[in-house]
Amino acid sequence: MNRWQMGFAVVAVVASAAAATDRYYPDLAAVSPNGRFRVAATSPANASADSGDRAFAKDFTYTLTDTVNKRTVWTRAQASLRDKGTLERRYTEGSPMRIVVSDEGEVAAHVAGEELIVLSKDDGQRKACVDILGSFGTTNVKTYVADTTAGPMWTQRSLWYFLNVPEGEGGEERRYFVVRPYWHARIVVDLASGERMECAGFERAGSEKELERASERVRRVLAACVREESERAIAALDALVAKGLPQEWRDYRDAQAALDTVVLCQMHGAEPTLRAVEGLIETDSPRAAIWLGPRVSMALRALGEVPRKQYPIGRIYERGSVKRPPAARVKLAADVRAGMLLSDVYTMLGYPDADVWELGGALDYDIDDDDPYTLRVELNADEKTVAKVTTIRPFAFLHDTARVAGY
Repeated sequence: MNRWQMGFAVVAVVASAAAATDRYYPDLAAVSPNGRFRVAATSPANASADSGDRAFAKDFTYTLTDTVNKRTVWTRAQASLRDKGTLERRYTEGSPMRIVVSDEGEVAAHVAGEELIVLSKDDGQRKACVDILGSFGTTNVKTYVADTTAGPMWTQRSLWYFLNVPEGEGGEERRYFVVRPYWHARIVVDLASGERMECAGFERAGSEKELERASERVRRVLAACVREESERAIAALDALVAKGLPQEWRDYRDAQAALDTVVLCQMHGAEPTLRAVEGLIETDSPRAAIWLGPRVSMALRALGEVPRKQYPIGRIYERGSVKRPPAARVKLAADVRAGMLLSDVYTMLGYPDADVWELGGALDYDIDDDDPYTLRVELNADEKTVAKVTTIRPFAFLHDTARVAGY
């Protein structure tokens, strides 16, 4: 099973002895980027729970507040129906797992059942409802979405944002809402029509050059996405440098998504900031080294730079390994062979750069040679000896499905 972190508004899960999983929907709140609007989603089930939140909470009320004018703009109940002849309500809309509010007061919510709903700034009525997994498509869901007892998990390092895009030269702006998952296949919702915009295979674009063959509308909207995401990435990384490293993994989410953007959009201007972040991380600090270090290394390598440090990844850190500067691995990598003891590989090359779970725990070493490549070390069932060694060019994290889906 894949290991995933939930993104932004986290839904907690607890497995019981019977292997069933309780799913928790805590009360949520979000503030618009300009600070004017605040949206809250609260359930009486959470308020009445003996300790903390109650499993499978429902009956949520959304409240939008104008903090400047100090007034409630609207309240809205979680959609439900009451079947004839009964007092029980049947909820036709999932409980919220994440909420976002725009500078204009529009609200977007990711709700259980994997739907994205968008609520009007004026009265809270639903303007759009999009099937998220259906929008991703069967292949993406099978490849990138973990099917767990707590439901589908895929939101780690995702981006969720409202976007204004001018309609041609001097035209009025059109409103969109964008979801960018960790594998970059964006969902773009046109708020005027309430429908998902068809991106015609360009949804992963990281630059305007990649959009040269797209239709005029797709090129215009996705180019705006690239600009918006790049600006968000710089802001998130600058904030990390200014404030220092956080203590909890949830507080690393913005930085992790920003580093993904550096890779996707080939943000060469970000290199000084990446070096500053690199300088913050000590390899003997498990939190920063594991949660952020490997992604900093990937971002630097994507820009053609060599990381100065080597960072552990989860289970490898727990086992212990030799710390070896990335540059020292170039000559030694050629000596890794099938049949070697894994402990000898650790001694030669130090920490791997990724644990590729999709291949049963293969290890990836990104090698900073003149012609950079990834050395993939696949293990035997005992996980003590090397079964197969493969060279992948360019770096696997740039294109290899197993690496992207498994890390």
